[in-house]
Amino acid sequence: MKDEYYTKYLAVERDYWWFKGRRDMILRLLRRTRRDARILDIGCSGGILMESLAKAGFTDVAGIDVSARSIKECRRRGIRKVQVMDAARPRSLGKFDVLIASDVLEHIKDDALALERWRTLLAPGGRLILFVPAFNLLWSPHDDANMHHRRYTRRQLVLMLRRQGYAPLKSSYWNVALFFPMALARLLQRAFHSKGGDQLHETGAMVNAFLTGLLSVENSLIELIPMPVGVSVMVLARAL
Repeated sequence: MKDEYYTKYLAVERDYWWFKGRRDMILRLLRRTRRDARILDIGCSGGILMESLAKAGFTDVAGIDVSARSIKECRRRGIRKVQVMDAARPRSLGKFDVLIASDVLEHIKDDALALERWRTLLAPGGRLILFVPAFNLLWSPHDDANMHHRRYTRRQLVLMLRRQGYAPLKSSYWNVALFFPMALARLLQRAFHSKGGDQLHETGAMVNAFLTGLLSVENSLIELIPMPVGVSVMVLARAL
């Protein structure tokens, strides 16, 4: 992730609608999980998800991030169970009941190997929650700023998980409402050779609240049925 983008990311990750909606979906996926389950947040950034998990009653949450700056930010916020570590080559930390990797896998060149290594961190029957960007059609300067290697389809991700020893329990596209305007914007960028920029555009309080609420409604629907398209793919899988 480029430095200028990462500075913006750290500044907005607590309140920005995208991140709030994603945290809401993760908490929904963990609704029936024991509060003493051992959880690892892979790519924990500044620790906002870890704080949300603690507020939800989870008592054993750890985090890793390749960025020393992220870990410093976590510790500034009083989060101590964190350490600098490359998600592509995680060292042994014992066994976890849940791994969470929110927009991490696309940064790793050998994503299949990373999934295999992550499985070794899971206790028998442990679960993995994944969020990744969807559809190469949506590739943009935002992906370049984030140093992504790829975007995924739901089918690709599910098949890869099965090959690496996971049983997908739930999968869906995520952030449906913005898929069509974003796809149109990407097509127009290409047609007019526009470079565009990253997707962390500042929004007013009312717009931010509206988009946060919209994602909350979508999250409720995803709990019932998978969505056919979206800006991201999310999967809940169990280690075999």
